[in-house]
Amino acid sequence: MKPFSLLFSLNTYHIYSYITSLRVERKNEMTNINYLTKEKRLIMGKRTKFRFTALIIVLSLLSGAVVNAQLTGLGKFITGGADDAEKLFGAYLKPVTVGIGHDLNAGWYHTAKPHKLWGFDFNVSASAAFVPASDKSYDASLLNLDGALSNGTIAQTFSGKNETGPTLTYNIGGQDISYKLPEGTRWSIVPSPMLQAGIGLIKNTELAVRVVPNLKVGNSAHFNLYGFAIKHDVMQWLPIVDRVPFLHISVIGGYTRLGSKIDMELTPSDIGLTDPSDMSVYEGQRLELGVQSFTFSALASIDIPVLTVYVGAGISNTRTSLSMVGAFPTPTASDLYAVTNDPLSIVIKGKDGSATKPRLSAGLKLKMGPVHFFGEYTRANYSLVTAGLALSIR
Repeated sequence: MKPFSLLFSLNTYHIYSYITSLRVERKNEMTNINYLTKEKRLIMGKRTKFRFTALIIVLSLLSGAVVNAQLTGLGKFITGGADDAEKLFGAYLKPVTVGIGHDLNAGWYHTAKPHKLWGFDFNVSASAAFVPASDKSYDASLLNLDGALSNGTIAQTFSGKNETGPTLTYNIGGQDISYKLPEGTRWSIVPSPMLQAGIGLIKNTELAVRVVPNLKVGNSAHFNLYGFAIKHDVMQWLPIVDRVPFLHISVIGGYTRLGSKIDMELTPSDIGLTDPSDMSVYEGQRLELGVQSFTFSALASIDIPVLTVYVGAGISNTRTSLSMVGAFPTPTASDLYAVTNDPLSIVIKGKDGSATKPRLSAGLKLKMGPVHFFGEYTRANYSLVTAGLALSIR
């Protein structure tokens, strides 16, 4: 072989080897970049889940603490008797009972498509009901109370301004016993977090369950929650409609119950009397509040690989029970220091949705593999927004 040919061959070999090594190095770099990108995405995903879960916990503790602090001082309502207490509790707590009722009926679905057999999902969500201006105050003179009002008649509800209302005075046994109607919290929304799991059953049916065991909020309140819902696909019974691609139609019915116990403290000095030397009789006072919500809706959704658009229309019903448990001062004409055990037990009913005013909702869900993000708006007498994160295996 001639020297030039030999030199050309050696140079060609070295150039080829060099280019090959560059390609291998570049491939390794891209592999590392992809690995880091996947790792970074995983870390970002975990951070997003953590931050969302943390937000839910903060909402739960914050809303629970505010409600707890405000409700502990409502024992004065019993001063004028059970009838007046029922009217005052109903007026003052209306934003709470209606708002929580809406919250409990939200978040049951983010698609009309039920899980396949044994498919499942786990949801973490938060809802916020918006209190209308008309429910931030009330005219106490319209309640037909036995006591006399002074310094005005307009009082604040739970969501009203942070200012005390008019003075309510009862003349009992020739002595005036009075107190000011309570101020509001200025909370225009009633937030509520929710944990939920669902599983697919036979015949395109899905069961969803909510359970929160007894949970302590602050130093003087406990609450628990449970609920269930059944979603059933109706397109399987409509052969023509069943052929429409991506479309799903179903019905859902759900029931949720929230129970809470809040410590109270009411003594004679809180209503203008002198405290007795033995105060032990007033220990163990508490307010028990239970909210039961039922909803039934027809659902429709369009499900494509990365996005779901869904709508729902239906009705809901809320029933709130309220009890004052323990020994409370209930002055009478014959005994200003009379004590009554468990002086109040009432039921507050509320309805949302009818033939002329249904409960309507619409939402979007973004699907990133098994992780889904969803958001929903519900129009009713208390408008509602819901946002959540779901891990879904269909």
